[in-house]
Formats: sequence, C-alpha cells, structure tokens
Amino acid sequence: MVIGLHTIDAISTSLGYGDIEKYYPDPQAIDGLKHLIWILRNDGPDHEFRRYIGEKRLVQTDLLPFLLHSFHEPDVADVVLRLLVNLTFPTDLIYKENHPKNASDRKKMLQLMEIAEGYKEAFTVNAVWSVLGEKMQSILRIKSLERSEAQAITVERILMLARNILQVPANVEKEKQLDNEDSLHDRLVWALDQTCTINIVSYILGSSSEQQYFMHALEIIYLVFREQQPANLVNATMQRIASEKQEDEVKLLEALQQPKTAKLPLPPRHSRFRGTYMSGSVKSISDNAAIAHQSLSKIIHADLGIEKERAKKSARLTRTVDEVERKSILSVRMCLRQYCVEILNLFNNIVRQAKRYLGSADQLSSDFHDDTYLLWAIRFFMAFNRMNGMNIELIGEALSMNTFHWIISRIESYNSSITCDKTRKSIWSKRLHNAVQTYDEMLCNLRALSLKEDPESKELLSMLQNNIFYAVEYRETVVHLLTNYNESYQTRNFLRSVVEVANRFYSLLEKFCDGTVRVQTRVKSKRKKQKGRKAGKSDRPPITPESLEFDWLSMAPKIAAVLPQVHATEENLPTPFDVASSVPIDDQKGDCMIRIHRLLRDEKYEDALKLMYAARSVWTNEDCFGSMHATADEDLMCLKEIFMANIAEDHETQHSDEDEEDDDEEDEVEEYEARTKYGEKDFKFEDFSKRLVDPKVVRNCVIVLSDWETIKTPTMKAAIHILHRIAVQHKTPAMLFQASLFRIFQRALHAKPSEHTAPLQQLGLYVIRQLQKKAPDNEVIFAELLFYKSAKICYGLEEGYDEVFNRPAGAAGSSAKNWSEEQEEELRRLFMENQENPQTDQDVIDWLLDNMIDRTRTRRAVIKKLKELGLIFKAPTKRSNANQHQKDSWNGEQIERLTQLYEEHRFERNVVKKIRDAFGQAFSRQAIVKQMVRMGLIADESEVKVRKSAASKPNRRRKERRDSASSSESYDSEEREEDNDGNDDGPAVVLDQKVAEKMMKLMGNSMKPCIDWVSSSMDFVCSSGAIRDLLRGGRTIYPKEEHQILALKDGRFRQFLLALGMEATNASWCIPEEFEAADLKQRIELLQTLCSSRETSPAAADRSIEEEDVVVQSNSTQPSVGGVPSEGSDEDEMPSFSKRKRSPSIAGKRDRSDSSDSMESSTYANKKSRKRMVVSSDDED
Repeated sequence: MVIGLHTIDAISTSLGYGDIEKYYPDPQAIDGLKHLIWILRNDGPDHEFRRYIGEKRLVQTDLLPFLLHSFHEPDVADVVLRLLVNLTFPTDLIYKENHPKNASDRKKMLQLMEIAEGYKEAFTVNAVWSVLGEKMQSILRIKSLERSEAQAITVERILMLARNILQVPANVEKEKQLDNEDSLHDRLVWALDQTCTINIVSYILGSSSEQQYFMHALEIIYLVFREQQPANLVNATMQRIASEKQEDEVKLLEALQQPKTAKLPLPPRHSRFRGTYMSGSVKSISDNAAIAHQSLSKIIHADLGIEKERAKKSARLTRTVDEVERKSILSVRMCLRQYCVEILNLFNNIVRQAKRYLGSADQLSSDFHDDTYLLWAIRFFMAFNRMNGMNIELIGEALSMNTFHWIISRIESYNSSITCDKTRKSIWSKRLHNAVQTYDEMLCNLRALSLKEDPESKELLSMLQNNIFYAVEYRETVVHLLTNYNESYQTRNFLRSVVEVANRFYSLLEKFCDGTVRVQTRVKSKRKKQKGRKAGKSDRPPITPESLEFDWLSMAPKIAAVLPQVHATEENLPTPFDVASSVPIDDQKGDCMIRIHRLLRDEKYEDALKLMYAARSVWTNEDCFGSMHATADEDLMCLKEIFMANIAEDHETQHSDEDEEDDDEEDEVEEYEARTKYGEKDFKFEDFSKRLVDPKVVRNCVIVLSDWETIKTPTMKAAIHILHRIAVQHKTPAMLFQASLFRIFQRALHAKPSEHTAPLQQLGLYVIRQLQKKAPDNEVIFAELLFYKSAKICYGLEEGYDEVFNRPAGAAGSSAKNWSEEQEEELRRLFMENQENPQTDQDVIDWLLDNMIDRTRTRRAVIKKLKELGLIFKAPTKRSNANQHQKDSWNGEQIERLTQLYEEHRFERNVVKKIRDAFGQAFSRQAIVKQMVRMGLIADESEVKVRKSAASKPNRRRKERRDSASSSESYDSEEREEDNDGNDDGPAVVLDQKVAEKMMKLMGNSMKPCIDWVSSSMDFVCSSGAIRDLLRGGRTIYPKEEHQILALKDGRFRQFLLALGMEATNASWCIPEEFEAADLKQRIELLQTLCSSRETSPAAADRSIEEEDVVVQSNSTQPSVGGVPSEGSDEDEMPSFSKRKRSPSIAGKRDRSDSSDSMESSTYANKKSRKRMVVSSDDED
C-alpha cells in the first residue's frame, strides 16, 4: 500500500471538529488513529510523515481535545495514548544521540525539535494532566496482583508520555526569559504540581509494590529538576535571605557604575584629504616612524592585526554546550523544595532499589543509560541535604563505600568505552562528566562530615577516608582524569569539574596525611610456572607388549575360574552405554571396550565378563565382543584381545594431556593475575603531590583560567590552588612561565579588584616577579614562554641548561641520551672516515666505539644517533655476518643441485620459492639469489623476481634499471643517484664499458656470432630513419638460431647485454625506447671494436682472470667481497667491514685431483665465483 501525504490530510480532516473545551469526534475516528499509528511505524529515515503531522499541529487541534472528552472510554484511551507516545518520542532517542552531520539531515532534526517544543507548550494545560493523573490514580488503587495487563500498560504509557514531554530541552534564545520569570518548563512543572502528578510519581518511587515503574518515575524526577540547582531550592522561602539581597544589590551597583560612552560631536567640516601623520610608537619597514594617511581618530585606534588571517579551528573540537541553569519563579521553587524534602525521606530506599535494578539483567550496558539517573539523584539530593542541615540518616545508603566503589567503577567503565567505542565518544564523555560531578559531591559530603562534631559523623568519616585514601584506584583515578583531557570530544565544563575534583581530593588527602599513613600500592612480581604435574607423567613407566603378555599370563587362570559361573547365569547384566549421553549408542562401543579393559586391570574379572556379555547383546552385528553362541574358550580369547589392545592407556594419555593443557592455562591465568600484586607502604603526600608537576596539568589549568571572567569563583580558585602547589610548594615557578597564562594575568591585573579576581591577581604578581628574577640570568627565557615545559626543562631554566643537558659523563644525573654538538661532529667525522677509507675488518659500530672519546656510549645509542644524523646504517654487521656465513656454507653438492633446480624451474613464476622449498628452507631467499648471481646463473635479482601479468611500462623499466645500477655502486654514488632520482623526463641510459669489456674477455670468440647479431639489430634500428617509431615500447630482438638461444641462457652474455643498457623481457631482450641515435652508434662502435680486438680463448681468459684475482687479493687490504654490497642486497644497506672467512670455493683452494665429476663442477663454480668477485671489485674501483 502506497502511503502519501494526502492520506494524512484525509485522516486529519475526518477525526472530528471542535476545540479543547468542546470536541465532537467522528464515529470512525478510532480507525483513523490506528491508521496514523501504522503510518508512523512505516516512516522512513528522513521522518517525513512525523514532520508532516507535526507541521499540521494535529496534536494541538485534534488529539488533545479528543483525549479530554473521550478518555473515559478504554478503547479510545489506548489508541490515543499509543499515538501520543509515538509522536512525542524524544528527538535525541530517534537519532540515537548521534546528531547528523549532513546539513539537510541536520535541518530535519532541528525541525523535529521545533515541533517537540510545540508539543511541550500544548501540554502545559492543567486539564490534560488532570485527566491523565486521575487515570493513573484509579489504576494504582487496584492491587498489583489484581490489575489486568492492559491497565499496567496504560500506567506505563502515561509515565512515558510525561517523560517525552519533559525531555524536550529548553530553547533559551526563543523564550528570552530571565531568572525569576516563568519559562515553558516552569509552566509545565506547575501544571504537574497542580494536578498532583508529581505526587503520584513520588508514591511510585517509595512503594515496594510498584517496582516495575521505578525507573520511569526516577527519570521523570530527573527531568523535573533538570534546570534547578540545589542551592536555589534550599533558599526558596517566603522571606528572602540576606545573601540573596546583597547579591542583588551588588549587581544593581555594577549596572549603575558602568561608564557611559559619550559621543564626540561631529566636526563642522569634513576633511576630504584627511591629512598625513607620523606615528612615533609604530615603526615602518625601515627604522623610521610609520606614516599614515588616515584621519586622526583612525590612527589612534588603529589595529595592526585587523587584516590578519585568523587560524581556523578544527571542526573536530567539541563546542562547549553549557547546561541550562536558571532560577525559576519563587512559587515553582517552593513547590520543588517541598518535593525534595519528601524524596529525601525516601532517598535510601530509592538508592537501594536502583542499585538492585541496575545489578540485575546486566542493565549497566543498556542504551537507555539508567545508571545516569541514579548518578544524578545521588549528586542532587545529597547536595540538597548538605546545604539543608546535613542529616546523615537520610543519605546513609548513598554515603557508603559501596556507593564510592560503584561511582569509581562507572568512571573506569566510561573511560574504557571512550577508548573502545570511538564513534560515540561524545556520548560517553557526557556520561563520564555526570559521574565526575557525582564523585565531586561525594567528596563535598566528606568535607561537610569533617565539620561535624558528633561521634557518629567522626566514625563514618574515619571509615570512609581510611578506605578511599588507602586504595590505589581512588588515587589514580583523579590523576588520570586530570592528565588525560582531550578537547576533541570533551567539553570545558567537564575539565572544570575535573579540576574541582582534583583540588578537593588533594586538599582532603593532605589533611588526612598529617602523620604516618599506610596505603595500598601496586607491586610487580614475577612468578614461574609450576611444572610438577608433568613430572608424574614422565615418572610412570611405559606399557610394552611384553609387560601386557606377562600380566595376561598371571590373570588368565583367574578369569578361567570365574568364566563358567558368569557364563551359566548371564543375569543382572549392566548397561554397556551411557543413556544420558548425547553420543549415539553405536558410537559408544569404544568407550565400552575401555571400561572392560580398566576392569581387567583392576582385577574385577566378574564385572568385566558381565559387561562384555551385555555389550554383546547390544552390538549384535559386531565381532569385537564375540558371538552370542561363543564358548568359554572363545570368550577368554576375546578378553585377551581387548586387554592386549591397551586402548585404555592411550585414552588416559590423551586425557592426561588435555588435563595438563588445562592446568597450564590455569597456571597462565594465575601468573597473569600474579603479575600485579598489592602491598603496603608509608605514604608521603609530597611525593604524590609531585605528580601535579606535569605540563599537561598546567595546560589544563590554563584552559580553565582562560574563561576566568565567566566561570564560577570556586572553579577559578580550584585551578589557582593547583597552580599554587606547582609553583610554591614544589618550587617550580618556571612551569608557569607561559605566554597564554601571562595574557590571562594581564587581563586580570587590568580588571577592577573584587573577590573574584583577587586570587588570580595574587598568583599573577608572584609569577611575574619570579620571571623578573630569572630573566637577567637566562637570555632565552622569553623564548621558552611559548612552550609548556617539563620539570627537567624548568630546572634548566633556573639552574642553567649546562647543568642538565651537558653534564660530564658519570656525573650524578647525567644521561647517556644527551649528545653535545662536539660529540655529534666527532661521530659524523669518524663514520665518514670509516666509510671512505676502511682500514680494518672490525665491526663498524665497534670501530666507532673504540675511537670515540666518550667510552661510556652503548652500541644502541650510537646506532640511534647515526639514524638521527641521517647517516643511514641498517643492521650494521650482525645480519650481514649471518648472511656471509650462510653464503660461505655452500658446498659443491649444493651448488650442483642449485644449478639443476634452476634449469628445472627457470620458467616458473616464482623460481626462488621453488628452489628454497627444495632445500627445505635451509637457505634464505637472499642467500639463494646471491649464490645464483655469483655462479653466473642470473645477472641480477631482477631476473628471478615474481613476474607480473601487466606489461612493463617505460617509467617502471627506468626505475628498475636505476635500482639495479645503484645496487652495484658505492655509497657515494647512491647518494648522487638519489639526488637525480626524481628526474624521469630525461633518458636514463646506462653504458658500462668496463663490464662489457670484461664480459667479452670472459666469453672469448665463442660468442662473437651472437655479438654480431646484437650489433646488426642495433644497426638496423639506427639506419632505418624512424628510430622513435621502431623503439616505441622497446624493440625486442628474438633469437632465431640455436647458438643465439643458448647465448641468452648464458649468465655472462646476459651480464654483457645488461652492461650495454638493454632490458630483459618475458620473451627475450629488447632495446629500450630511451635510446637515441647517438646511443645506438656508440654501442655499435663498441661492439665492432670488441669483436675486432678480442681474440682470446676461454682457457687463456680463465688463466688471466685467476692471475688478476691473485693480484687483487695481494694488493687489497680489505677482504674480498667484503666492502662491496652484492647485487641482490637492498640499496639502503650500508657496506660491512667485518672480517669474514673465505670458503674453499671463493678463496681459491684448488684441488688438483680428477677423481670425480663433482669436483670438476665445483672447480667450474669456483672459477665463476672468482670471476664474479673480480668484476664486483673493479666496479667499486
């Protein structure tokens, strides 16, 4: 069925006609109301139908008159109440307290709130609440057991309707009402009072038989007193008190003493040119006075920052929403005061019933936050009782350790919810604010108890203080709240409440700690696991088949003696399965066999035989228990098979393992609980108060004082007392040297003296005088005004920075983390010296530690400082030494197997993974790649990278070429490469002529046809005249002859192509598109020169390489391959200079024996390794 707005129009016109005094309903009006309920139930997320009904004022024009004249009919009452409760449902609960951020959705929400304000105004009529109140009274007079379910639901709906109407927030801007004037909320409360509705709610709170409506009644009381302050209600008497008269007189005098701004007479003639003036107090860009072409009045009141762009505040910062606190008219306050006195007589019962309700059915985590109403009730009525004479008997249930513990648990729960439920942080912050205010009122009651002289009060105060100040949680909660304020989701009102709580808590604790006090503290302890249980299992000897055979020989004669008797009777057999078990009977056969085995081991032979006969009758199709017509000898053999199977031992072993696992888990839990133990110690208030010496505390107090003109005097004094403890008691006035705080002092010192400003002026004078004393001795103290400072920096401000940051090594209070400029320069010089001229094979960090002047530095501190100075050093030598040890651990058999595996899996997508799995994870991926490069199987790591399906792009190829080129260069060349890494526009062509000559020298004349093939391919592209077209995307050269295919499989030839600047593809090799004509001609000439000049055989090449290897080893002072990073390593990894062992394959230990083919392959691998080593050394040179 399609719902349209015209349907609502049709229903609204057919309900009836008339006004609130006389209304004539339509006979079919009930059906129309039911249809409206159905429409609201199918309303969309934009609440279109709800808004439309509210705009039509259907409640004011039809529903309330309908309610007044037809509420005596049960059917009418039920339907009208259902519809009114639905229409007046609170807007915050509709949106689940998550206000929309979208502008259009927020506009709809504001529209619903405006409609709700209209509903609230319509319900200020006394006749409406008179009808509803009489209905509730008539139902509540009936005993709870005799009421029908419909009557109970009617009472609950009336209470919910009252809750919905009272929950509409006050619109101060719209009402524009001052104190002592009747607001919309006052008129509604007055209507509830005149119709005795509040009396009915109070009766529900105190009645033990109406507990199902208890939380509804408590919420209504909360909403009635929401805008009131306990102090205003205590003073609501027929005669005005003296303090109230004095306050009004002070406000009147302040209003009369405000200076009137006299308007200056306008000049008779306006100056068109206005004139030119020189400002002596303002300098221009030069040192001369500023020249202004303005009128004199504008120059006097000139604002140099008027055109300055203001810093934008983050939208995430919470806007402070002040709670509406106003003084109602005297008549309303007097009636509310009377209700407060009546509720105080029921207060103990209210607190007891609310705790019982919240403790049942896990109501603590409900979305209706019922615990908030109990927190408010404790705070409000305890404050009223404290200001009205402090009668302890009326609040005995609330002023107890159980209530203190419950409030602290609520604070901790809300803090954890803020951390976990980040989407609703603002909601949990509001609830946390309510809990903090309640805790503050509890501390106020403790202070009020200390002023009473009767023994009962003193005994109660002593008990509460000994428990609160003894437990560590109560002390830590206040400090945690004070140091963990977050502006993004917590308001300034919350911070003001926290500051008041902290100041009051510290004052009470200081007074309590006059003598020696023992308090609870956390003690961390280590506990080792108890493994005694496992010892029993290991001590039990294992059961072997020989031992089972020996046991059976001893018990077989006994079973044979009992067998005829049991076989003859076969009566009173036990049940072989567990009837109550959820396991099917067919699956319990194994458990039955285990029971038989245990009975045999326990020498209960008769029971074992009976159980076997019973199992045989149940599992007739199975042969494990024997046949129904078996003889005595067959039964004996069946028992032997069950006993020799030893299934019970396996079952016991399995269960014992599970039990031990459970015991281990219990041990771990006990160990976790035992990590933090509680002990006792002598408490010193000075040590605990030093935790206030924190820049976070100072910042929070400054935030509170920034609104010193508008905040209450007790709140301002609380922040000043905390700052006074920091500056005076702990002698750290430098923590208050802050520019924003001095701006506050400036405004306060220019204000008129009063009781409100006097404490702030005194603190400002003290701090400014301390600054004047320290300023001559410290030139940078004014720069420190811009930052919040820690205690260490404050000590440096007072005593000098050298005393704190530049103490000699080993002095008291010196820190190994501090480096002077001379030490940093020394470290930088030593590091560069080691990198440029390595003269030792010692570890780099060890070499730095040995050559530094300060011998107290640790290895970790040096590595950290190297990173801070930009001297990148990645895992100095520990990891590289491990890789070198793994690299040297390759033997001849492993090298031969690596070659076979590479040839087998070379066309796989992930070659290295296949090889690593074949070696059983014995070598790391990096070690395998490096060994393949040394053997010449691959040119570099890029050949065995995981191939991607997407085609390689030119920019990606340029980046890979830069990476491969930079991996074979030294550290200085890497820095130059990084400087030019961002320029991808120019050609990135690499031609390594030295490497090309060496590879040609290694290959000899056997590769000359292949080199001619490459040269002709380049010549074809160069002579075509359309180089750009042919090289677009790269020009691939495909092998056609057999020798060309074999050449591309040779690692030396691939290294030769890489030196020419060519790129490897999935199919073959290609000429990059970055090549220009000059690049091609240069390579063609090089290839022709190499082919014409090199006529060396492979054997001669090997001999020359070996001779060159010996020369390099004799001339170089560093070990081979030690100072050059391998091509498979990362770019950022620095070279390592530690001493390394040379393996037989690399050091050139030559075995002249020709006994096996494996030695020949090892010798061939040794040659390739030496060739690779020489190339790397020459590249470094």
